[in-house]
Amino acid sequence: MSNLTPRLLTALLIAGVALAMASSISAATLEPSRTIETPFFQTSLDESGNLERFFVLRFRDDLLTPSYRTEPGKDALVGGLIFGPLGQLDAGSRLSTRISTSGSFVSTDDQGSWLPEGLELERTYRFHDDNYLVDIDVVLRNRTDQSLALATPMGKLAFWLGPILGGQLYGSAEVVAMQGEELEELSTAEELKETPSGVKWIGARGSYYASVLEEKSGRGNYVYSLVPFVGKDGKVVQGVRIGFRYQYPDIRGGEEVKLSFRLYLGSKQEDALSRAGYLPLFDNWDGMTGGIGKVMFKMLKLFHSVTGSWGIAILLLTLLVKILLHPLNLKQLRSMGKLQELQPKMQDLKKRYPDTQQFQQEVQKLYTEHNVNPLGGCFPIFLQIPIFIALYSSLMGAIELKKVSFLWLPDLAKADPYGLLPVMFAGSIYVSSKLTASPQMDKTQQSIMQIMPIMMLMMMMNVPSGVMIYLAGQSVLSLFETRYNKAVMAREDALEKARKPSTPASVSPAIPVEATVEKVVKLGPKKSGDKRRKKGKKGGSPR
Repeated sequence: MSNLTPRLLTALLIAGVALAMASSISAATLEPSRTIETPFFQTSLDESGNLERFFVLRFRDDLLTPSYRTEPGKDALVGGLIFGPLGQLDAGSRLSTRISTSGSFVSTDDQGSWLPEGLELERTYRFHDDNYLVDIDVVLRNRTDQSLALATPMGKLAFWLGPILGGQLYGSAEVVAMQGEELEELSTAEELKETPSGVKWIGARGSYYASVLEEKSGRGNYVYSLVPFVGKDGKVVQGVRIGFRYQYPDIRGGEEVKLSFRLYLGSKQEDALSRAGYLPLFDNWDGMTGGIGKVMFKMLKLFHSVTGSWGIAILLLTLLVKILLHPLNLKQLRSMGKLQELQPKMQDLKKRYPDTQQFQQEVQKLYTEHNVNPLGGCFPIFLQIPIFIALYSSLMGAIELKKVSFLWLPDLAKADPYGLLPVMFAGSIYVSSKLTASPQMDKTQQSIMQIMPIMMLMMMMNVPSGVMIYLAGQSVLSLFETRYNKAVMAREDALEKARKPSTPASVSPAIPVEATVEKVVKLGPKKSGDKRRKKGKKGGSPR
């Protein structure tokens, strides 16, 4: 009896552990939803094991749409990271899902709408702590003794993500595919399209966010389409759907198929995409001005690290750009001043030479005579255009400005809610046109100068306030710079006049001796008589 007691206790202990495990599995079956949080994002899985939420913690944006409507009043459809047919699934339908002891989601569908009846789906998610990455392992098991096709009446089975990158991201998203070593843009439509063979991964990118779906092991093709859905504001916006459609033959009874995927869903930042291995998605430095934009954005980040404020950093960068371009602006103003001085003479030439070709020749002679370059006023402007484009592009795609407030501006990535910056920008353009206006301007030029501020005001009302801080700052600084440059030019003109030797009225200019003798010989008697007569009139007859 004493020998049986330890065995009995051991059996009771094993039974207790088994009962506890069964209870935990039962509880997980009843409540399978989970929320996972990393330093980068917070995500949750619904009761069917689909990823239904992906909340970027730093920028406080939810990138997934768990359920959506294509039109107001219509029934909701399923969205998010879904495994199932590519047809439109009703959000009310769910898979029968339990969580295994290893943390995997094991799903079946007795109705046959999501999965073929008898097919078991197991999904295991691994979330990275150092990036916006999620690894997903998928196992498809045929629990019957007959072959099963990987399809339902709704369509072929696929692993798909969407709608993503919708209206909350301030612009439409584009779909791209990594074909070999080149990133190719794909034309999108609401009709489902399939990528050609040889594509490594498929992705989508908007102004601030990017997503990638990469198949690590499996057989099939990537698919993509646009998805119209009703946004939070009630307006229909275009989202993107990307996925991977299986091309397997039927699974024979009792067999299984294993697949694995990697998902990136997060910010479109250079360092984050580089760590994840998807750097080609970063396009902020693309184009001819990309190098300039990269340098300027690094300077912006440096100013932010010193001041701790993105708004002040933009102002400091604006001041730096203005200081660097000051010599060019001064040269431009000097050239414009010389051209304005020649305007009366050019008008006179236009009247004297009606023939266009002859008039142009005389104008060129006039420029040469006064050492004026007609392109001198335009060349500095042309040099500034690439700098402006580079900085504008950098600020427009800077996710670092999202949800950042400054002074009265609640979000530097959104337009000024009160319109003060666009008004300041347009007003400074108007004042600047008055300061640089010339009396010789014709009516057409004057009309353009008056209309320009109004046009700029209308164009800039929806520009992100971070960009408008730069534009308005540049315009206001230009007013002070113009006044300063004019004062410098006036001082230079005064010094130049002071350096020229003045000729007193009583001193005659030097005349060569030979010329003087010749004049005395030829005109001596007459001149001397004149002098004597003048002298006599003035001082009386000499005695």
